[in-house]
Amino acid sequence: MFKIMNRKKYLRNKAKVKKMNKYGMWMKYAECPECGEENLFNFDKYDAVCCMSCDIWIDKVCGEPDCPYCSGRPAAPSEALYMENEVYYLKGEDRKYWLRQNYQHKNNGKIHHARKRELYNKSNHK
Repeated sequence: MFKIMNRKKYLRNKAKVKKMNKYGMWMKYAECPECGEENLFNFDKYDAVCCMSCDIWIDKVCGEPDCPYCSGRPAAPSEALYMENEVYYLKGEDRKYWLRQNYQHKNNGKIHHARKRELYNKSNHK
Protein backbone atom coordinates (compact mmCIF):
# COMPACT_ATOMS: atom_id res chain seq x y z
CA MET A 1 0.00 0.00 0.00
CA PHE A 2 2.79 2.46 0.81
CA LYS A 3 4.45 1.72 -2.49
CA ILE A 4 1.35 2.87 -4.36
CA MET A 5 1.10 6.09 -2.37
CA ASN A 6 4.78 6.88 -2.95
CA ARG A 7 4.36 6.19 -6.65
CA LYS A 8 1.38 8.55 -6.78
CA LYS A 9 3.38 11.28 -5.10
CA TYR A 10 6.29 10.69 -7.46
CA LEU A 11 4.07 10.88 -10.55
CA ARG A 12 2.27 13.97 -9.26
CA ASN A 13 5.59 15.71 -8.60
CA LYS A 14 6.93 14.65 -12.00
CA ALA A 15 3.85 16.10 -13.74
CA LYS A 16 4.26 19.34 -11.78
CA VAL A 17 7.91 19.67 -12.81
CA LYS A 18 7.04 18.93 -16.44
CA LYS A 19 4.31 21.59 -16.37
CA MET A 20 6.63 24.16 -14.82
CA ASN A 21 9.37 23.45 -17.38
CA LYS A 22 6.85 24.24 -20.11
CA TYR A 23 6.41 27.80 -18.77
CA GLY A 24 9.99 28.62 -17.87
CA MET A 25 13.00 27.25 -16.03
CA TRP A 26 14.24 26.79 -12.50
CA MET A 27 17.22 28.93 -11.58
CA LYS A 28 19.70 27.23 -9.30
CA TYR A 29 22.17 29.20 -7.20
CA ALA A 30 19.79 32.15 -6.90
CA GLU A 31 18.32 33.06 -3.53
CA CYS A 32 15.04 34.72 -2.57
CA PRO A 33 15.59 37.88 -0.48
CA GLU A 34 12.40 37.21 1.54
CA CYS A 35 12.57 33.54 2.56
CA GLY A 36 16.03 32.39 1.45
CA GLU A 37 14.69 29.73 -0.94
CA GLU A 38 17.48 28.69 -3.30
CA ASN A 39 15.37 27.65 -6.30
CA LEU A 40 13.76 30.58 -8.07
CA PHE A 41 11.65 30.27 -11.19
CA ASN A 42 12.03 32.34 -14.36
CA PHE A 43 8.77 32.78 -16.33
CA ASP A 44 9.50 33.04 -20.04
CA LYS A 45 6.20 34.70 -20.90
CA TYR A 46 6.70 37.57 -18.44
CA ASP A 47 10.52 37.60 -18.53
CA ALA A 48 10.57 37.78 -14.74
CA VAL A 49 12.00 35.81 -11.84
CA CYS A 50 9.74 34.73 -8.98
CA CYS A 51 9.84 32.77 -5.74
CA MET A 52 7.16 30.10 -5.74
CA SER A 53 7.32 29.48 -1.98
CA CYS A 54 6.73 33.18 -1.13
CA ASP A 55 4.47 33.70 -4.17
CA ILE A 56 6.15 36.99 -5.05
CA TRP A 57 7.89 38.42 -8.10
CA ILE A 58 11.57 39.19 -7.56
CA ASP A 59 11.79 41.41 -10.66
CA LYS A 60 9.82 44.63 -10.44
CA VAL A 61 7.46 45.92 -13.15
CA CYS A 62 9.15 48.37 -15.54
CA GLY A 63 6.19 50.76 -15.61
CA GLU A 64 5.92 51.18 -19.38
CA PRO A 65 2.32 50.65 -20.56
CA ASP A 66 3.44 49.22 -23.92
CA CYS A 67 5.83 46.63 -22.46
CA PRO A 68 4.83 43.18 -23.80
CA TYR A 69 6.12 41.44 -20.66
CA CYS A 70 5.15 43.64 -17.73
CA SER A 71 1.80 44.99 -18.93
CA GLY A 72 0.07 41.59 -18.80
CA ARG A 73 1.81 40.22 -15.71
CA PRO A 74 -0.53 39.23 -12.85
CA ALA A 75 0.04 40.30 -9.25
CA ALA A 76 1.32 36.90 -8.08
CA PRO A 77 3.09 33.94 -9.76
CA SER A 78 0.34 31.58 -8.62
CA GLU A 79 -2.14 33.64 -10.64
CA ALA A 80 0.17 33.33 -13.66
CA LEU A 81 0.14 29.54 -13.32
CA TYR A 82 -3.64 29.53 -13.03
CA MET A 83 -3.95 31.69 -16.14
CA GLU A 84 -1.70 29.29 -18.08
CA ASN A 85 -4.07 26.41 -17.33
CA GLU A 86 -6.29 25.47 -20.26
CA VAL A 87 -9.46 25.57 -18.12
CA TYR A 88 -8.99 29.31 -17.61
CA TYR A 89 -9.75 29.95 -21.28
CA LEU A 90 -12.70 27.56 -21.63
CA LYS A 91 -16.20 29.03 -21.49
CA GLY A 92 -19.66 27.69 -20.69
CA GLU A 93 -20.40 24.07 -21.57
CA ASP A 94 -16.79 23.32 -22.59
CA ARG A 95 -15.54 24.30 -19.13
CA LYS A 96 -18.27 22.28 -17.44
CA TYR A 97 -17.46 19.23 -19.58
CA TRP A 98 -13.71 19.52 -18.87
CA LEU A 99 -14.28 19.78 -15.13
CA ARG A 100 -16.66 16.82 -15.18
CA GLN A 101 -14.19 14.60 -17.10
CA ASN A 102 -11.12 15.59 -15.07
CA TYR A 103 -12.47 15.40 -11.57
CA GLN A 104 -9.54 13.47 -10.14
CA HIS A 105 -10.92 12.73 -6.68
CA LYS A 106 -14.03 11.13 -8.12
CA ASN A 107 -12.09 8.79 -10.39
CA ASN A 108 -9.45 7.88 -7.78
CA GLY A 109 -12.13 7.26 -5.16
CA LYS A 110 -14.05 5.00 -7.51
CA ILE A 111 -10.94 2.94 -8.36
CA HIS A 112 -9.90 2.71 -4.69
CA HIS A 113 -13.39 1.59 -3.64
CA ALA A 114 -13.49 -1.07 -6.39
CA ARG A 115 -10.13 -2.50 -5.28
CA LYS A 116 -11.20 -2.66 -1.65
CA ARG A 117 -14.43 -4.41 -2.65
CA GLU A 118 -12.49 -7.01 -4.71
CA LEU A 119 -10.16 -7.75 -1.78
CA TYR A 120 -13.11 -8.04 0.58
CA ASN A 121 -14.95 -10.44 -1.74
CA LYS A 122 -11.81 -12.59 -2.25
CA SER A 123 -11.18 -12.87 1.51
CA ASN A 124 -14.81 -13.85 2.27
CA HIS A 125 -15.02 -16.53 -0.43
CA LYS A 126 -12.04 -18.56 0.85
